[in-house]
Amino acid sequence: MNSLASASIIIYKEEFFVATAAHCLYDVGSNEIAKNITIEVENCGMKESYDLLNIVIPEKWISTHRLTYDYAFGWVKIPEYMKNIAFIPNFDLSGVKEEHSRLVTLAGYPISWFKTKKRYSKGDLDLTLLKEEQLIGMRSKLKHGISGGPWFFENNNEKFQIGVTSARIKSFKNMVWASLWTKDTERILNKLLTSNMQEKIILA
Repeated sequence: MNSLASASIIIYKEEFFVATAAHCLYDVGSNEIAKNITIEVENCGMKESYDLLNIVIPEKWISTHRLTYDYAFGWVKIPEYMKNIAFIPNFDLSGVKEEHSRLVTLAGYPISWFKTKKRYSKGDLDLTLLKEEQLIGMRSKLKHGISGGPWFFENNNEKFQIGVTSARIKSFKNMVWASLWTKDTERILNKLLTSNMQEKIILA
């Protein structure tokens, strides 16, 4: 499948990974997994392209198609000087709910006929679906192309990522939703970290 999506770079245990939505890498309609995945990284006004070495997708995304599991990671080798653009992944729900619910920003690249630029939305989190589906929502007018983009908050000059844009839900007007990262998300990321580089696609 040929597609474009938003994504982010995270740093975890001194390694760089790409974070995006699972539906950007695995199409539930055709049961196709993306191949030859390349990420374009923007840093200090310059753009550079890098290939993903391998990817991990939650098995539950493939078996259930629930937005709860709509995230994925890819291992990428980029220069150490790009550490300044990397987010720090956060897998602890409590801090988000109590301290940062009004300070979260989402980012992405809405598809444009003209020049595609990074856009941001910021606002109070909607926690209506948090308990049942582990989803957080935010009011945003950003549209197609932002899937897979980061949701993050800033603390002490560092950016902590808590999830990626997943989808809109018809019954919630002008809202976008993200699957909130949990300890199970960290387990899946660790599966990629400890994988054999020959395994191009990992289900965890």
